[in-house]
Amino acid sequence: MKRRRCRLGSSTCADTVERAIAKFGLTDDVREAGYVLPDGDVLDFSGKRDGHEEGQRNYDHDRIALVAPPSTYESNRGVAAETQFMARCCAVRVTVGHQWPPQGLSVESFCAPTAAQMRTLRDLAEQAGGFVRADRMRTGGDYGEIVRVGAPRTMAELRRLLRDS
Repeated sequence: MKRRRCRLGSSTCADTVERAIAKFGLTDDVREAGYVLPDGDVLDFSGKRDGHEEGQRNYDHDRIALVAPPSTYESNRGVAAETQFMARCCAVRVTVGHQWPPQGLSVESFCAPTAAQMRTLRDLAEQAGGFVRADRMRTGGDYGEIVRVGAPRTMAELRRLLRDS
């Protein structure tokens, strides 16, 4: 198993990402996607490891709290843990409509995506029929605050929306 390095160099983040992969697994299917990690891998939120149906996301994004260390994620509530995971580990949250064919990909990020994340987002958007929304977030409160929002039609537009301020 390859040792993953967190983009921010945090051992806590790298450990959290390793626990997330061990708990949820990885997928290439946009319908099962939860988060895109800095190296471009996608966490599988289908729950198929727990007996749920594959080919759809059965877990909400706040399920990341199951692998969040309480000392890092102060309250370890789902939303707070989700926000902290995205901000500290530079994970990009992705959501696709549950219909098939999917109705487009929504993206939320606290960090400018890595080149690997951008390649994966392009692949996921192709599966989902394009982007419907992209939010660039910053920390603040339990949920974070939206800095920029838009409906990108191209990868260049997505890159501009999600870049660092």
